[in-house]
Amino acid sequence: MDNCLDPAIRRALPEGSVVLSISQHGRTNWAQGLKLETESPSPRKADNRREKKAYFIKVTTRNRALEMARGEFESHKAMHIYTPENTTRPIAAGPLETNPSHAFFMTEFRHPDPEKRPSPMELAMILRKLHNSSISSVDSRGRFGFPVTTFKGYVPLDNSWTDSWEEWFTRQFKLDVKFEQSVRGPDPEMDNELLEEFCKKVIPRLLRPLQTEGRAIKPCFVHTDIWHGNVHFDRESEVPIVFDALELEMFHHPRYGWGPEYLQAYIDLMPASEPKDDFEDRVALYAMRNYIVSAGLWDHWAYMRGVVKEEMKRLLAKYPNGYTRK
Repeated sequence: MDNCLDPAIRRALPEGSVVLSISQHGRTNWAQGLKLETESPSPRKADNRREKKAYFIKVTTRNRALEMARGEFESHKAMHIYTPENTTRPIAAGPLETNPSHAFFMTEFRHPDPEKRPSPMELAMILRKLHNSSISSVDSRGRFGFPVTTFKGYVPLDNSWTDSWEEWFTRQFKLDVKFEQSVRGPDPEMDNELLEEFCKKVIPRLLRPLQTEGRAIKPCFVHTDIWHGNVHFDRESEVPIVFDALELEMFHHPRYGWGPEYLQAYIDLMPASEPKDDFEDRVALYAMRNYIVSAGLWDHWAYMRGVVKEEMKRLLAKYPNGYTRK
């Protein structure tokens, strides 16, 4: 069985490990998921018994595979520091020895119960712990970004550091639109005026007040793909486990893809940032990034280009003058 395992993955296992089985596991859109079962010597020297351990391995074969694997490893590592009970322990990431253009990410295996979901408050408390405990840990200078490139699907995020949330978001929004058009084709209306006007007026109007007029926000780690497929109960510990970390330093209130009761539970624990009157429109703004990237990633979401454009027009009509300091 060891002969089936790439040497790079083999070296990431504890010394003396024997591979018992390798099997397909999970559904991943951009990689191959594997469950690896092993037997290894006990870490206690006086104990001669061997211990069975299981690992989850994600093998990526796309372009920029190594960046994707390392981005997930660093993201997972950050989450595990602040929510160790609710995330799996990352172990290794790197290129495959047999094909260096492919890469792997390995973490400990948890036994999920896909039929059981956390309550709104259970999930909200995990997210609050992640957000509160990681504040000011992202960057010593309080900047927005991340040390490595992370991905939404296979779409890279430009995580180079910025001093403001508005700057980071504007840059990434433009890149997301560019990605969608590279897949679905150009959009004359978007290219001519809509995108430029939106970035010049609406984004500053909704995000600049968060860091001006005596207000401040601090970056923290946020899992940007919290949908029900990425949160399961662990059968052994009986606590919710969060998977597929794609970290991004932002702040409160991305749209997590759960029902309204889940968002409300989070707001009850982490009230909206000031100005609170802008909260709903900020949520709509954040959702647009998810929608436009999804329009490029999946054919059945291609129609979301039109949805995003209508939302952009709605907000432009609501804020025709852009940001004006009060």
